[in-house]
Amino acid sequence: MSDYRTHRFPDLEALSSTLATSIAEASRQTGKPGLLSLPGGRSPLRLIRILARTGAASLFGAISTVDERWSPEDFAQTNARMLRSEFGPSIRSRLIALDQTPDLSTAVARFETSISPWLNDFSVAVLAIGDDGHIASLFPGGPELSARNIVCASTSPIAPFQRCTLTLSSLARAKNIHVIIVGGQKQDLLYQVALRQDSHPLKQLVNLSDRNINLWISESSEY
Repeated sequence: MSDYRTHRFPDLEALSSTLATSIAEASRQTGKPGLLSLPGGRSPLRLIRILARTGAASLFGAISTVDERWSPEDFAQTNARMLRSEFGPSIRSRLIALDQTPDLSTAVARFETSISPWLNDFSVAVLAIGDDGHIASLFPGGPELSARNIVCASTSPIAPFQRCTLTLSSLARAKNIHVIIVGGQKQDLLYQVALRQDSHPLKQLVNLSDRNINLWISESSEY
């Protein structure tokens, strides 16, 4: 069972700048290029842009999404598209992403095959907490919380509904785990629910991991 450390910042820009430095330092400390796994959405966008601008992402041998929307008919909604757009050509050979095939089970199996060789060198996992307390595509009370394979399919309460996600047991293998929390409402959710109730994925991740989890809090709700 791990514990958690809290890092507070006035806004998301200051948070992202400091977190980018921490991520780069984590890679240097390992002495070899490991896996960096990143979330989608608004919360990590500033961080991703700093990692791209400073070249910090180049310190990692592979970059993956922590989860992905299975959306073969609308690739524009995917997290992988955001990473390709922000990092540019430099990420092309190192990106591990969900294959948007017409069959979700096939896509999940291919993603697992691609990412599994990197789990022993899982350097950094970055997560962001959602309005309902979900991290990656692991939802409070969802059946995916009990999955023990490397990745699994999950169902979101909002569209696009079908997802693929790293499981809690996979995320717990990361040497450095960072969770981004933006604004007062999510702070209330974090301390009143997400870190207290066993049905919430963050609480379960704290229980599974043997490393301290870093909570990065932006006091401002501006993205």
